[in-house]
Amino acid sequence: MAPRRTGLASLLAVGALAGGALQALSFVGAGAPATRGQGLVAARVSADYLECQGPAMGDEASYPIEGPEELMCKKAHGTCPSPVQTELKWGCSRETADKICAFNRHYAEHSGYWETTKFLTEADRTQPTTFYDSVTGKPLFRAPVGRSFDAFVQESRAHGWPSFRDEEVIWDDVRCLKNGEAVSLDGTHLGHNLPDGGGNRYCINLELMCKKAHGTCPSPVQPTLKWGCSRETADRICAFNRHYAEHSGYWETTKFMAEADRAQPTTFYDSVTGKPLFRAPVGRTFDAFVKESRAHGWPSFRDEEVIWDDVRCLKNGEAVSLDGTHLGHNLPDRSGNRYCINLVSVAGAPTEGSKM
Repeated sequence: MAPRRTGLASLLAVGALAGGALQALSFVGAGAPATRGQGLVAARVSADYLECQGPAMGDEASYPIEGPEELMCKKAHGTCPSPVQTELKWGCSRETADKICAFNRHYAEHSGYWETTKFLTEADRTQPTTFYDSVTGKPLFRAPVGRSFDAFVQESRAHGWPSFRDEEVIWDDVRCLKNGEAVSLDGTHLGHNLPDGGGNRYCINLELMCKKAHGTCPSPVQPTLKWGCSRETADRICAFNRHYAEHSGYWETTKFMAEADRAQPTTFYDSVTGKPLFRAPVGRTFDAFVKESRAHGWPSFRDEEVIWDDVRCLKNGEAVSLDGTHLGHNLPDRSGNRYCINLVSVAGAPTEGSKM
């Protein structure tokens, strides 16, 4: 299917993308989350998901993927949930980035700004570069794809801003509004889609893309966790760990058993972002959920108890959140997929709008 183009925006409005050959910003990536309650197979992504190399969407998709104007509604910090990260890659200006990302819908960094940064001297010319949201740290673009580094730079120089094509957008977190404005699902202004003879062309501000600020996560775990869980242990497991876990039976030493509501399902929230990740028990009793968790040593969830909007499993079975929080592992048994999860990873308090 041929790409579907959106309306053009002025070049001034496109200025929000500076960075020669940048990729993986906050564009909506490939692979939609599995439907809640899907009970056969775990939603999966590539094993290097936490290295932020998002999968590519199928050829049948129509690009760009449009998003509603509501994505850019007022939040805690302009259109974003928080200010940009303290230190940005390639020596990009934090002050300029914050204005463009969170308090702007039309303007951009000046044409050619990306060439005044360290991007061209620090970028790896032998493999694609992933570009991360300067606010949330989520991967938005990955380039070059299907062309050389020199071709990516040449096009970006010709237009004045890092210029990406459909296959270089990580559509999991990127959308285009009807007026051509490119934004992240979290409300970060990225730039604009300015199609040319080669198809859709996303001109993006370089300052919008950076690496995650805290290990694999955009920030440390919340100051106070539920059930008396250890914040120090949680931060190590959630953000600086891919293999280890809280000790077997740890969850029973917390206040979970004393405070859990046995009459209705409990929602478990990401200890970093506060997003809902699991809800249990579903399709069984509280006692059955506890019995299985005790038998295995960790809270054990089944497919229908996973909130797939924000949870993925890597090829090696590691369970992670879409924001990069390490959760645990999928260890299937005769009954199907069984997600053994660290309680410290899902002991967060819900953020505004995420409470279930």
